[in-house]
Amino acid sequence: MYRRYSFIFLLILISFNLGAAEIEKAYPYIISADGEIIYDHQEGILTATENARFIIDDLEIFADRLIIFYRQELILAEGDELVFQVGEQIIRGVELEYNYGKGTGVIKKPAGKLNDLSIKGAEIRLLEMENYQLEEVELSPCILPEPHYSIKAREIIVYPEERIVARNLWLYFDGRKVFYLPAYTMKYDEGKGKYDSIFPISDIGYNSKTGFFIQASYPYEIGENFRGEILGELNQQGGTYLQMDNIYNINPVLDLYNQYLYEDRLNSEGEPVEKNILSAGFLYKNHGLRLSTGIKKDYIGDEIILDLDGHYTRGKFSYRYFNEFNGEGLARETYSIDYRGRYPLQLMYRTGYSVDYLPYLKIDGLNYRAAGINIKSSFGIGKIANKEVSSECLRLDMNLSKSLISRDNFNLRLNSVLQGNYYRADNNDITRYNYYQIAINSSYQENISQKLRLRAELNYDYSLDEGKPYIIEDKRNTGEKIQPALGITYLQPEKHSAWHLDLNGSYELRNKELEKMELKITREHDCYDYFLTIDLIEKGIGIGINF
Repeated sequence: MYRRYSFIFLLILISFNLGAAEIEKAYPYIISADGEIIYDHQEGILTATENARFIIDDLEIFADRLIIFYRQELILAEGDELVFQVGEQIIRGVELEYNYGKGTGVIKKPAGKLNDLSIKGAEIRLLEMENYQLEEVELSPCILPEPHYSIKAREIIVYPEERIVARNLWLYFDGRKVFYLPAYTMKYDEGKGKYDSIFPISDIGYNSKTGFFIQASYPYEIGENFRGEILGELNQQGGTYLQMDNIYNINPVLDLYNQYLYEDRLNSEGEPVEKNILSAGFLYKNHGLRLSTGIKKDYIGDEIILDLDGHYTRGKFSYRYFNEFNGEGLARETYSIDYRGRYPLQLMYRTGYSVDYLPYLKIDGLNYRAAGINIKSSFGIGKIANKEVSSECLRLDMNLSKSLISRDNFNLRLNSVLQGNYYRADNNDITRYNYYQIAINSSYQENISQKLRLRAELNYDYSLDEGKPYIIEDKRNTGEKIQPALGITYLQPEKHSAWHLDLNGSYELRNKELEKMELKITREHDCYDYFLTIDLIEKGIGIGINF
């Protein structure tokens, strides 16, 4: 027999008539509605209509009609404005079947947001462990009803704030199919608080130095145990970079991995770099121990290389062991102990690198904060070798920063660096090398109107050194320069859409030389932008698209 009660009286009635075990299983949750709430104790059913709402823990369900089978912990919901919300995660749909005890269910025709990504599809399955599985789904970083680009996949599985795995997908650009991929993984970037781009090509364009260029990344997962990623860069000048990594999970603690690396380009210092290496090995991870062993073929050096790499972490301590062998025997080795406490320290012995530590101890000082001043320091002592030169070394680093002015639209900050090096070489030669830097950074921003924003910066950097570094790697560049910047933003009617005009310069005061003057015009859309840069000194240009 059905009876109709107000919401408050309904809760009181259930509290008196349900058994204690049944109350513990089904509650606490809250049900409300603008219309009727009907309670059928014999069948174990609650029915709510008209703006019905169900709340339990951080889960909220809004629908035109809710049917709760409280003995089975099952909810059926329907309505044009159906909303399924967990914390800040909101998914909309038209029908819902959900077991709030197990955390599993199905939403028909879902639409919503996953962090910065828009989703819509035919069906979403809510899996245990708070994961989602979506069928026939479209995924895009665009917020517009008709996205600039998207992927349409037969299936995706979402591991919140970890990764999204898509299978059997087509990439669409401007509503047209571009290419097909059997699988694609979007990893979550904790620093940025969002998922990586759904577009494998991250940058494409042209500049006067390297000609046309393209950068791409293709992470993928095939089955439950196999995953990998391909990274690549190519430019018209001839620079090439290709890296492919694959990992197969043999069991929860043991992986089989392989990597191919090819590189033939100029590095940031303009020096040529060439690599062609194929490697494979095993990786073991369990209870703070990470141990890998592998073999690789260096086609440039025409040699076989073996390595053993071990890490062990226990509490605040971590230990490192690394050996690398080639045809001549032990080529590189590293042994270290790290302590991450109030005063972090690292004791390291390392040979076979551009800078060797034989051994070297580094201690980080306590951060000091008072009266708006932040001081961070470190102290190092030991023996260092570089370019067949070795020396006992004592080193002190100190960084100081202070905010001088902090307003809503204006900031002025002071930063300074002090580095002192004391050397005693193997031949008992004693020398010192000191480096000093002071920088004053200022920024100003103003909203001129609802659509127009202004940004201006002026930075001053002064640095000098004295003495002679016995270890040449310690040598620092010095100078005195000012760096002005001016930016203007013109907002467009669409959300996350604007024009940006940026002018950046750098003037060396000691040499009286204009080192940089660059103009950049950017058209920002909600999910991608394209730009034009003009180098006003070298008369070069660059154009490109960022996804």
